[in-house]
Amino acid sequence: MKHILLLSLLFVFIACSSKEEKITSGMKPFMAENFPDASFEIVIKDNLYQLVINDGGNLMNKENYEPIVNRLFSAFYKVFLTFTDGSEADSKFEVLYENDTLTWKSDTFKLSELSDVYNLNRK
Repeated sequence: MKHILLLSLLFVFIACSSKEEKITSGMKPFMAENFPDASFEIVIKDNLYQLVINDGGNLMNKENYEPIVNRLFSAFYKVFLTFTDGSEADSKFEVLYENDTLTWKSDTFKLSELSDVYNLNRK
């Protein structure tokens, strides 16, 4: 019985890692273009998807963050839809951003709210 439980946990871990890797891979072109000096990772905790950015280039600041964050969330949404089966309607999303002058955490968005942000930015 313990072996079955361990195998089940291993498969869950592999599936999460695989999803993190896929979304990270999908975000690389956007991040390279918009945050060239930043490192980033995707962290998945239950149904919460976090994009964690450490930006050595100090691109974002208190005056310019809003349009950057809108584009960032739009890209995150598009990549999420590309690499998931779309059945994760209860998923939530956050961005954690840090540079030399700013440490910022976004609000937590539901998938439907992220869809709204994406649709507004497409216009």
